[in-house]
Amino acid sequence: MPALPYDIFPIVFKFLRQDRNTLFSCTLVNRTICRLAIPLLWKNPFMSNDSLEEINQYKSALLIRTYLACLTEDERRYLTKKGVEIRKFPKPLFDYACFLEEMMHSCPLYNSVLCWILLEYRKYTKNYLNEISNMYQFDENEIQDPLINSLYSMYFKKSKIKTLGISIEMLKIKDPIDQQLFNKMNLSTLSNLSRLIIYLKDNSFGFKSNQHSFDFLLSIIKKWCHKIQHVRISNLLVFAHQKLPKIQEIMSQQQRLVKLDLLTPKQNFIIDDILLNLKGHDYNFLTEMEVHDTDLSDSSLLEGLSSIDSLKSLYLIRCRGISMHNIHILSDSSISLLKLKFINNEFPPGLIISTIGKSLTELITNQLDQEATELLSYHCSESLTHLDIVGINLQTQKIFYNLIVRLKLNSLKISCCRESTGQILNDLGKNLPNSLKYLGLFGLYTFKGLTVEHFENLLSNCNATLESLEIYGTINRNFLVVIYDYIKNHRNFKSLIINLYGKGWEDKESSLLKDFSKYGVKSIVN
Repeated sequence: MPALPYDIFPIVFKFLRQDRNTLFSCTLVNRTICRLAIPLLWKNPFMSNDSLEEINQYKSALLIRTYLACLTEDERRYLTKKGVEIRKFPKPLFDYACFLEEMMHSCPLYNSVLCWILLEYRKYTKNYLNEISNMYQFDENEIQDPLINSLYSMYFKKSKIKTLGISIEMLKIKDPIDQQLFNKMNLSTLSNLSRLIIYLKDNSFGFKSNQHSFDFLLSIIKKWCHKIQHVRISNLLVFAHQKLPKIQEIMSQQQRLVKLDLLTPKQNFIIDDILLNLKGHDYNFLTEMEVHDTDLSDSSLLEGLSSIDSLKSLYLIRCRGISMHNIHILSDSSISLLKLKFINNEFPPGLIISTIGKSLTELITNQLDQEATELLSYHCSESLTHLDIVGINLQTQKIFYNLIVRLKLNSLKISCCRESTGQILNDLGKNLPNSLKYLGLFGLYTFKGLTVEHFENLLSNCNATLESLEIYGTINRNFLVVIYDYIKNHRNFKSLIINLYGKGWEDKESSLLKDFSKYGVKSIVN
């Protein structure tokens, strides 16, 4: 087999990013391959990408040891001033801090530093360290806080961080020495930041230094980060009704903002302030917004949202306050949405569809009603190609069928209520539009209300020439036989995706799945 050209390897390695074990193996092949694998491994080293779980505590400690070996003399002098002495580790082969691109949360770094302290200073063994279940029982702030500051200082100087999550607990600015560490630095590398996640959280222990540290951090972001494309503001934890004006100042500087997420379990000043100030700013590139649990009955907030003429994708989750009393604000808007996700809101989807949603190409909702069906049929019969309906039951079945037969769908995902799945699938096939290429069936469990005959009727009555089928549930071999027969008779079929939610395949089922490839079908099973 001829050797691959070097230019091909970076393309191949992009597909291995989620496979850390393979990447580790690649570092041992030769110097060239190692240089390609190392940046991917150290792009976000605090998380195991294949499982999205944090690495274990001993590995976390070793990770910090490696980073400490990369500290500059400025950080070492700072640690000495703070009374923290660390031994000089051998200089590593790579300057690993240069490869860091993602820090979604500050907690993994905080805990990793603590693990290193326990390993280095308290002489914990590997096994003892990994057996610790509660990291919050230790009080090592005198050493831990300066180490955290020194590491962030190094990251900010060396790394080209693209994704950064910040909170009140990130930096530890307690005295002029801490502040001087960051003030005297050129942090121009932070200008690469494209995604900012702000976790709004109360000052757990009431320390003034925590609030001061957060204000100081926001000032750094404001000074250096002017090219952010995605801002996510979240207070999923406890957060008091307070104002942080620097957040709005940061927002106002982002002239190339593309995506804005406002996630809150209840109303707060900061998110209200951001919505209010959308009006009057030139967010000409802002095309995507996600808003959770927000009361839009205040006309100024709805006017702010409605002023984003460039908006194409809107997610509204558990929101309220839009009604016939203020719908004129949406009617007067120049927004023309292409994608709408509408879940568990306290107002009907028709208020959005009839105003800024007349050109939808994609809709995701669990609130399909008669009014929405009529509006979609009238306004979106030519444009709507992707539909995802959650929670179809016997009461909404007829409404759903009346809608899809009028549309030119390419993609349809449905999630049925458990007791009605069989009957809905039984009648679904004859109502599918001829244009459909992809069908996704979610919650397909083999219980009493669903039989293989229901599924067989779906495929045998199907008017469309399906190319792809995706199933989430616990189907068995009998269902696979039905799919196999369909594939044999429909040579345009290309892919099958099945997620069994942890249920394993029996040998006969696995054997049958392999036979699908004889007809050129790609099968992805989990």
